[in-house]
Amino acid sequence: MRSKTITLLAIAFSLSVVQTASAADMPTKAPAKAPMVTPAPVYNWTGFYVGIDGGYGWGRHDRLNDTGFANSYDSKGGLFGGHAGYNRQFGQWILGIEGDAHWTNIKGDDGAVGGTLDQTTTRFLGSIRGRGGIAWNQFLLFGTGGWSFANLNHFNPAGVPTDNSANRNGPTAGGGVQWAFNQNWSIGAEYRHYWLGSYSAAPTGLTPFTVKNSIDTVTARISYRFGP
Repeated sequence: MRSKTITLLAIAFSLSVVQTASAADMPTKAPAKAPMVTPAPVYNWTGFYVGIDGGYGWGRHDRLNDTGFANSYDSKGGLFGGHAGYNRQFGQWILGIEGDAHWTNIKGDDGAVGGTLDQTTTRFLGSIRGRGGIAWNQFLLFGTGGWSFANLNHFNPAGVPTDNSANRNGPTAGGGVQWAFNQNWSIGAEYRHYWLGSYSAAPTGLTPFTVKNSIDTVTARISYRFGP
């Protein structure tokens, strides 16, 4: 009986050794890999662009004649035009240059205060400016400043009617926001102030005078950026 027990134990031990050796020879299963995550695309503002824009403008006109009489009046109206420029992105920072040109109909008069009707119409606004801003992927916050050009017309029907056109220029500055809704197209909004200096008029039968002008505009824009 004792010898049978010893024999059974020996057989069991042999089987366990064989089973352990077989398990050791089996290939080890590699750990499961985490799924690859594609990083979200980061928008880059670098490149040339063109676009159209339009909006609303309002002006302030301060008239002073040679006798010392002074009065002021406001103007308002729409504008429409286009723009073109180039941006370069450095990390989050954007530097660029932009030019624009607008047909405008920003018009107002003094209601004949002082005895004659004086009306100023801003017919054209254009500029060349630098731009600088900070981008958060597809969103851009920017400031802009440079030099502007304008055509203003002064109308006074008293005496021999005066229809005086003057080209003026001066600094302009403002800022805005822009959002790229795909790799090439973006929309935005911008505010700008123009300092346009003064023009002079000497209508027949009236005292010569000067008019000092400033304009503010708010525009919406859509732009197309060339390249990927």
